[in-house]
Amino acid sequence: VHVPEFKPKTGVIIHENDEQLRADLERQKNMSTIRTNSQSENDVEVKQILSRLPNYDDIVDIKIQSHEFEKDDDTNFHMDYIVATANLRAENYDIQKADRNKIKRIAGNIIPAIATATAMVTGLVCLEVYKFVQHHKKIESYRNAFVNLALPFFGFSEPVAPKHQKYFDKDFTLWDRFEVNGDMTLEEFIEYFKHEHKLIPNMISVGMCVIYSPTFIRNTSIAQDMKRKISELVEIVTKTKIPAHVRCLTLDMLCDDLEGNTVKDVPYIKYTFR
Repeated sequence: VHVPEFKPKTGVIIHENDEQLRADLERQKNMSTIRTNSQSENDVEVKQILSRLPNYDDIVDIKIQSHEFEKDDDTNFHMDYIVATANLRAENYDIQKADRNKIKRIAGNIIPAIATATAMVTGLVCLEVYKFVQHHKKIESYRNAFVNLALPFFGFSEPVAPKHQKYFDKDFTLWDRFEVNGDMTLEEFIEYFKHEHKLIPNMISVGMCVIYSPTFIRNTSIAQDMKRKISELVEIVTKTKIPAHVRCLTLDMLCDDLEGNTVKDVPYIKYTFR
């Protein structure tokens, strides 16, 4: 094993004192303001594009015809469409976007994969969807598939049932969740769980960031945080603006019962604030 020689990363800024840290935070704040203005310009452009779309009544009888895909003919707009939809998907799933040349190169190499492995996996998935649509309730009716076309190998197994947990007398799995609709203040959020679920949150987090804990000290007081909306607290703690297209947050919670006893596990929270 040849261990590569250690080379420190370039461009990493290590703050030597608080003044440098404050200056860097101010610079990031200014960049955030620029991005916000850019977002407003984008919103205007989006509205202009939407206004140019035809009315539904004008296209309800339109006849759609299939096209033979040709990536090297720029006059047919095939690659333009694929680039747009691929990057929209990347934005939606928070994965890295790609430029036109990279997507064009991938499109040229992906056809053999689509015609073999991708087509087969899609077929196997559809078989399971049929079972779901037909309301099969037994987990034994479903199958996991393990496939290697090079061997070739096709293996099937029964799925493993999710782990069952309990709080109070309520049974839940990782597929269950609390659903909270509407942007609440932290105080309203805590009272909601007290009255609706007999639970008292003692720590609330989003991702790796704690947005509430009586023992967690931040510059602002807990009394001020109690009057803030959950979405506002998330932006303050993460130092990141919630994107306009995000409608809900995934929150985790540690809590006690009304007698002050620790409740070991509870489902996560789907917090819909828009």
